[in-house]
Amino acid sequence: MASHPHVSTYANVLILLTYLSKEPYIVDSILATAEKVFDGIPEARLEEDIAFFNSLTTIIPELVLESIKTDEARESALKAEDRSLANAGTIAAIVDDTKEIYELDFIAKINLAFKLTEILGQIAKSYYGSTKHERKVKIIGEACESILRTLTAFFNFVQDNKEQLVSEVVEILKQHNMADIAERERIIGFTKSFIFQVSGAVTYGFIRKVSRFIGSKTLSPSIREFLDGKNTVAAKLIDKAIKLDYFGEFPFTELTKLGREIEHNTLAFTVLRSLAINHLYMFEVGYRNRQRICQAFAIRMADVRKIDFLSRERKTG
Repeated sequence: MASHPHVSTYANVLILLTYLSKEPYIVDSILATAEKVFDGIPEARLEEDIAFFNSLTTIIPELVLESIKTDEARESALKAEDRSLANAGTIAAIVDDTKEIYELDFIAKINLAFKLTEILGQIAKSYYGSTKHERKVKIIGEACESILRTLTAFFNFVQDNKEQLVSEVVEILKQHNMADIAERERIIGFTKSFIFQVSGAVTYGFIRKVSRFIGSKTLSPSIREFLDGKNTVAAKLIDKAIKLDYFGEFPFTELTKLGREIEHNTLAFTVLRSLAINHLYMFEVGYRNRQRICQAFAIRMADVRKIDFLSRERKTG
């Protein structure tokens, strides 16, 4: 059962077992399964390992802070999460539970990594008081490493199939009679930009999943020890994502420092900007601070004074 948490029924039973019993063999079995997911593939560092993706563009995509109230943004995020969970459940429901991990296809392995990270995060959060520090670091570490190996697997998949991706984009353009970008060079440029943006969105999504599954103020010492031991751009982005999601205040000094460190690492900087703007949507931040944050991360503000007015109106209404 511990080797098949990608099957929704098994995953739910595992979660229940971890609540009912503190037997170490249950957690050990889950950890052992997590270690097998994309084993042999290195963890994503988001440094030299993403040189291919950074070579696709030198232009940072425009990012705009729209005029949306905080509660509306949170509601929209919750609905998107519900859809994601429903889709994951559908995938889990059709997976053959007789297959071993090495027999699973690429999508099923990704689903498995996400489910394992979620379970490990729940274990760490549920027993943070009774679990020894070293044990918590191990659980948190494997949760992060599983996702980062999965991210590398995604990067490898894109690079191994880049020619096919170009061909498919060309076909899509032909079908839509997009003659203005029909020349080969312009098609290649368009495709490179498309691959970069999709890869950036996936990387951001993976980092956010780690934050959502293991992020917690109470686990902060254990999370800090693990991430400091890594000292990679990926680890630093996970650290900033958790602080933005769970610590309330925007860590402006820390984020701008990291921004300067990775300003020439286009993909990683794009993820950092996305983390920053997500915080601005999810938390109420004063106009001057928003303006300072947007200026630091090259985010264009769309009538943000209107957001302040709407927030004050909601509070006084």
